[in-house]
Amino acid sequence: MRSLWFASVTLCFLGFGCRRQAALPAPGASTSRAPASAAASAGEFKPFDYASAARPGPAASALLLSHHRSPVTLAVSETDLKLPFGYGTMRTFSYESWAEWSFRHEMAAAGPVSNAGPTCTREIKVTPVAWITPLLGLREEIYQTCPQEAHPGGETRLTTLAIDLDRHTQGPPRAVLLTEIFDARVVYEALRHDDLVVKALHGSEIPTELDALVKALAEMSPVVDGKHCYSFPSDLLARFVLHHSDGTYVAARLGLPGTGPCRYELTEIELLLKMPEALRPALEHMGENTGSFFVADRPDQAKTAVVHVTARAPE
Repeated sequence: MRSLWFASVTLCFLGFGCRRQAALPAPGASTSRAPASAAASAGEFKPFDYASAARPGPAASALLLSHHRSPVTLAVSETDLKLPFGYGTMRTFSYESWAEWSFRHEMAAAGPVSNAGPTCTREIKVTPVAWITPLLGLREEIYQTCPQEAHPGGETRLTTLAIDLDRHTQGPPRAVLLTEIFDARVVYEALRHDDLVVKALHGSEIPTELDALVKALAEMSPVVDGKHCYSFPSDLLARFVLHHSDGTYVAARLGLPGTGPCRYELTEIELLLKMPEALRPALEHMGENTGSFFVADRPDQAKTAVVHVTARAPE
């Protein structure tokens, strides 16, 4: 009984075993009262910048190399995605719990408001794109409503999560940057030659480094015409999934969110990148009962869960 109680407390502490914990202030967030203007915008949908809010942890390449190749099967229900953690532990990854934990931190990052914070609701239609142990690639369609907002907000995005399968470290899941898997120079060369990037930078000096290239793209005006609706977000490198492999190359897809009236649209950029050594063992063992898959190869795995979570702006 004591061990069961301790396990429950540990899960709650980590933030993905209990769904009703209070939201915590983001690192560096002010604890003072916000002015009325901040209160008026509390609850407004603002895409979370995973690139700047990344929690510390082992690089994705290190996780890929260190993971023991035991089968870990992804289970998709109508309301959740779950992964059992390996080696006989009691913990199970729940996307629903992770989504609520993240939503509450996003609300907390906006800072406290002068009046009681509004309770906002977020519906997420989440579909797996790839499960390459321990990396989970997802397509997320996010719809958010708050009492004081006239219209719902949201976006469609691609996200890859690093799922900690080590029973000793028990670290929380976190969003991964593309450069944690592939060399930044390799990504840069592929990105700068993409048709949409070339079009966006037409007539401008092309930056010579990846970070500068992403920054320059984020400063471009959104594209909205009869055929396209997209913008380049500042956290572009955190908006990706691994889509399929082709010989010694891996296709990574970056998601460009829609903007304005077509905010729920998603435009995808596909980069064909040289397979890094850290990823090679995981891909070589995909067909050997590891539980890993690309939806491109296994369309039967393209099941969608509809997840509902709530969060309240801090007072």
